[in-house]
Amino acid sequence: MENDSKVVTLGFPVDFGDGRIWLAQKKKKLCEGKLNGYGGSRRITESIRGCMIREFSEESGASTYNRHLTSVGGIVFNSVDGNGETRLICFCFIYLITHWTGEMIETEEMGSPESFGFDDIPFDRMMPSDIFWLNQVLRKTKRVSGSITLNEAMSAVVKHDLTFR
Repeated sequence: MENDSKVVTLGFPVDFGDGRIWLAQKKKKLCEGKLNGYGGSRRITESIRGCMIREFSEESGASTYNRHLTSVGGIVFNSVDGNGETRLICFCFIYLITHWTGEMIETEEMGSPESFGFDDIPFDRMMPSDIFWLNQVLRKTKRVSGSITLNEAMSAVVKHDLTFR
């Protein structure tokens, strides 16, 4: 099945009652080696939410349903090369996953899930852009929109233009 590699989903399993989020280390592709949520490229024939549900199941081993996805916005991610040329990485649709069935496990694409309190998120083990928006979404249940530009190595944020509402 052909993917629309520039349109991606990113979902974070959360428990607001206990103030916890589950992250896992990416084993492949974008964000490899970093703790992240679950998600990936949309197939041409599927909806954004359908992509999120499929990717969560494939990457975590657990299942969720449309009613358990809370859309919290979208971010356009870009990178800039050494010549100052900007290139689109992806359009990322972001969700909080508030309920799932089954156990989240290590898979071919993701490491074993780790649970963190909202006060203990290890941003130093995540993409450098996450610190600019994830706490706002989790703590204030705000929606995020805008763009983030990373350096060519994707190791630092060059600029960001984010709005929270």
